Amino acid sequence: MAEFDLLDVPSGFTYEALINGEVYTPPVGNIPGVYEPVPLRGGTTTSSTETHSTMSTTTTIWAACGTFDKESKTVRTFSRNYVSYLNLAAGNSPLKCGNNNYGYRHIKLRHSNDWGSLGGLVGSNWRDFADWSINQCLKWPSSVANNGTRNTYEFKAPIQIRDKRTWKIISTKYCNVSISRGSSRQLITAFPSSK
Repeated sequence: MAEFDLLDVPSGFTYEALINGEVYTPPVGNIPGVYEPVPLRGGTTTSSTETHSTMSTTTTIWAACGTFDKESKTVRTFSRNYVSYLNLAAGNSPLKCGNNNYGYRHIKLRHSNDWGSLGGLVGSNWRDFADWSINQCLKWPSSVANNGTRNTYEFKAPIQIRDKRTWKIISTKYCNVSISRGSSRQLITAFPSSK
């Protein structure tokens, strides 16, 4: 399990999450993958020290992974940007159904509670918040490491939790996404952490 603790986040406030300045907008109602842009103080807003903007997010709905679905079934395909210092080409990283060790089934079994705790702070369920975080992390990572032991590329990006009333960042968590170094570049795992 990821080391993940929300005890450092005070309760009783209204929060939002940001990765690289992009604000997460939870889905409207109970329709997974349908996002409605919610302007923060009228859309793009300038405070005394910084500019804040919202992002209209459209998420691809994840395919179901039933009990009898094959490990190789694709649930969702994420795009990733070029990582120059690793000479890792831009491309796609599919999330497969997988098993208890990789893919959707692994993420759901091992990390859905962590994603749910973080997503709950911003009015989201685990799956929608994980989808947005994975998407942002693969497109705009703060770091990417080549892990030869695990034969993976490990992407990381900070998730900032901000109090909407004061605009203050009250906590920073991290989105961690591992993709295989093999030709498929498939997604192995994704989880939030405290460092």
